[in-house]
Amino acid sequence: MKHKENKRETGAETEQGGDSFRRNLLFKLGDGFVKEIQTPRLRLRPFTPDDAREMHKLAGDPAVSGTDMYLPYPLDYNRVKEWIPTHPYERRTKGNLYFVMEDNIDKRMIGSISLSIDQDHQRAELGAWLGKAYWCRGYCSEAAIALLGYGFMKLDLNRIYAYYLKRNQASARIVEKIGMNHEGSLPGHFKKDGHFEDLCIAGFNSKDYTCKYAVSIIPGRMHRC
Repeated sequence: MKHKENKRETGAETEQGGDSFRRNLLFKLGDGFVKEIQTPRLRLRPFTPDDAREMHKLAGDPAVSGTDMYLPYPLDYNRVKEWIPTHPYERRTKGNLYFVMEDNIDKRMIGSISLSIDQDHQRAELGAWLGKAYWCRGYCSEAAIALLGYGFMKLDLNRIYAYYLKRNQASARIVEKIGMNHEGSLPGHFKKDGHFEDLCIAGFNSKDYTCKYAVSIIPGRMHRC
């Protein structure tokens, strides 16, 4: 009988802890939202309606959408226009963050990076795509390292992970470069454009992140030390 009471108390404490995390998270993504993250070469900022045409141009390239899990091909311009205005609601209610990757020099959009947060489990999926003209320059890993720091240090996430198509070797190199651990493969797990694809998953938790990186945060700016 005592054992059952202890279990019930533990469950209540866990639920309270989850509610506390959810409240803090939604505040940080509402009134306390850091609207920009600066890296040495990039500015990560929220989307605006003016980004729709450039996103359609970059992400609509079959070389990009053909290797990305979530981008359909062909990419419909009207769907992009309708998707961008949903971001503030997605952020405030679900904790989903979508950033434009913008080059610091010419202020041009070069891609996008995101965190899709599971509030119940204090974890997030990292996602990104990059315009073909900007491949192989380290932009994606630079943006990912900054967003990982934001997720772990500012949002208090416990785990961040990434799925990618097994045939997408560029994504495999990026997750390895930023220090994520390869955690396994999922044969035929994802259907894209009518074909079943093998997936890979990589990730790490906050303790892994702390061991790999020293990150300092000052308002509006994040750096890898």
